[in-house]
Amino acid sequence: MALSRDKAVDGSMSRPARISSGLRLTPAERKTILWLGDVLITISAGVIALWLWTFSKPHSFTVQFLVEQARWIPILTISWTLIAWAMGLYDTRLSLRASVVMPRLLGVAGVMLAGYLPIFFLLVAPRQLLPRLPLLYFLFLALVGSALWRWVYAITLTQGALRQKGIIIGAGWAGRTLAELLQDEYAAEIQLLGFLDDDPAKQKTHIANVPVLGPTTDVLDIACDQGADAVIYAITHRVQPGMFQALLDCQAAGLSVIQMPALYETLTGRVPVEHVRSDWLLPGEVTGGQAALTYRLFARLLDWVFGLLAGTFLIILGPVVALLIKLDSPGPVFYRQVRLGRAFGEWVRQVAGRAPAV
Repeated sequence: MALSRDKAVDGSMSRPARISSGLRLTPAERKTILWLGDVLITISAGVIALWLWTFSKPHSFTVQFLVEQARWIPILTISWTLIAWAMGLYDTRLSLRASVVMPRLLGVAGVMLAGYLPIFFLLVAPRQLLPRLPLLYFLFLALVGSALWRWVYAITLTQGALRQKGIIIGAGWAGRTLAELLQDEYAAEIQLLGFLDDDPAKQKTHIANVPVLGPTTDVLDIACDQGADAVIYAITHRVQPGMFQALLDCQAAGLSVIQMPALYETLTGRVPVEHVRSDWLLPGEVTGGQAALTYRLFARLLDWVFGLLAGTFLIILGPVVALLIKLDSPGPVFYRQVRLGRAFGEWVRQVAGRAPAV
């Protein structure tokens, strides 16, 4: 990590002016790299599959032939990455376990093959329009390529030089919860350097096997000395003015300032509701007492687009997935649960006749 310090005019102690994180990657960046690697591999697998197909056809592998058959490449690539995402293969924690990765990659190939067979045998269109050998070539190449890519990923992106180094502000319940999560399951994502806490009884001690490095008032100096890249705020009560200014100083120095609930959700995909303040529930798009019109229109448009895409996709693969669930897990295929949505209380009052219908 590169640090530069500027001398104060009055000759007092120098303060860090810039912190450079180098090649260290955030969890979101790691997932993006993992996904991009799969995209490149599946595109390459599609091109090679078409090339191998020409050996069984009277055609040669020319640019014209590739252009004519290129429509299959994005279809196969999107299908592979969507199924891989559904099977959790872009969870960077799971991507480090070969015993988990290989069965799931085989599952992706199996779902694609099982979903294609009904289309091939039941589709009304002429069967010669649908390829067979290219799909088999593609599945084999994508399977081998994705397995090798995850092996390379596990070797390179888990090195200490590429991991973020973080300091947790607050050694209370929320801070301990995050520290235990990082040490047990996400040590390859973030190297935890220590806690900062103002409780005198916690100074120079270890909490959850992590040292308490000092008080929160020295956050920038301690982060600089420890070579940290990120400061994780894990205090559940409202940010005090002094702490707010310290976090701004950290951000100005190049440190990532992350709230504990946001990092927890990024890593696990779950919201730690017991560790969030009530104002966290308010959306950032609220203006003038309600959500902005552009936000509501955009959200509804995304609902329709993804609903149509997912519906079309599930119509084809739904029976196959249902069969796999039934074979793998006991109980019904669909999980039913009563949920409470927005304006549920108003609807209850209207049904009960306690409020007039709008």
